Amino acid sequence: MTENEKKLPFVAQAVPFLIGCLIFGPIGLVILLFMWRRLERDKRIIYLIAALFFTLLDVLDYFTDGLLYYLV
Repeated sequence: MTENEKKLPFVAQAVPFLIGCLIFGPIGLVILLFMWRRLERDKRIIYLIAALFFTLLDVLDYFTDGLLYYLV
């Protein structure tokens, strides 16, 4: 572990962050918002891509369920 990883809270480390995104996508965006200045530039981009991907999956799931409900 590097010095910066030791300073990060538990939820901002890689594995807990990805588990939180997997359970509920937008939680990753909230964590990223609060930890933005503490993260290095390279990690910011990776975390942002992961959070946006899981959020997009959640949003598509909500919209497709709603569309199928109204069309049927």
